[in-house]
Amino acid sequence: MTATRTDAAPAPRPAAPEPAAPGVYRDRDGDVWVRAEHGWLLCLQNGVAVDTTTVWQWVDGHVRDYAPFALLLPS
Repeated sequence: MTATRTDAAPAPRPAAPEPAAPGVYRDRDGDVWVRAEHGWLLCLQNGVAVDTTTVWQWVDGHVRDYAPFALLLPS
């Protein structure tokens, strides 16, 4: 009889790249982001408008945690 582990950690979700092209994107949660030359702007979160003047200065994977992104409108 072969033992089966049931307490193993779930496999990590594969990393998806952040879109490089400027434009308006929807993330996996349905939130709407604008990718600008100077960074990311979160526009709608859970259908509610947010402060679009705040630039999210995330690098090295923070924004891509919300991937995959669907391009809604190219800039």
